[in-house]
Amino acid sequence: PKKRIFDCIPHNWDSKFRDITVEALKNEKLPEPKFAYIGTPNKKDQADRKFYKYKDITYLGQVAKKKDIGTFNVCASFRTEFNSIYKPGTKCAVAASFNAMFIANKHEYGVYDLLGPDYPYYLEKTDEENMDKMINYIKETYKTPIWDKAMKIIKEVKEKTDVRNIAKQFIKHIENHFDDK
Repeated sequence: PKKRIFDCIPHNWDSKFRDITVEALKNEKLPEPKFAYIGTPNKKDQADRKFYKYKDITYLGQVAKKKDIGTFNVCASFRTEFNSIYKPGTKCAVAASFNAMFIANKHEYGVYDLLGPDYPYYLEKTDEENMDKMINYIKETYKTPIWDKAMKIIKEVKEKTDVRNIAKQFIKHIENHFDDK
């Protein structure tokens, strides 16, 4: 709207990921969910390091390597509510760029802004019990209408967080802010 002071513009995924879209789409043929954690765990956040405890989750390093693309279809984030306050939805944007589902808590504001209230794979709380439940829930709902609904949302996130769409949002914000009419 006109005269608005600020807009929420999500973090974009790296435009080089556009080159791997065909490779990433191979994950749609996986016979079961394959979980991955991408990024650098926050050493000060105990919850963010918990992915090491799950045999189902593979740590791919700070950046996914080309050989890993298409081999996973679920990414996860393990942030405490406190550490979520200042973090954008980057992990979610990256997961979407890899055509992967995303597990996170609703208190991750940048993530919630991207996925919306109807996304089915939110954690109730960032702890082991809820993560175990979510891993099992994803396994139970893989390739069902619940999975399909979530994948539709993920594909929308990929479009929203494409750098070309982010640039359009910046232009719109600047035009609204400096409108001399």
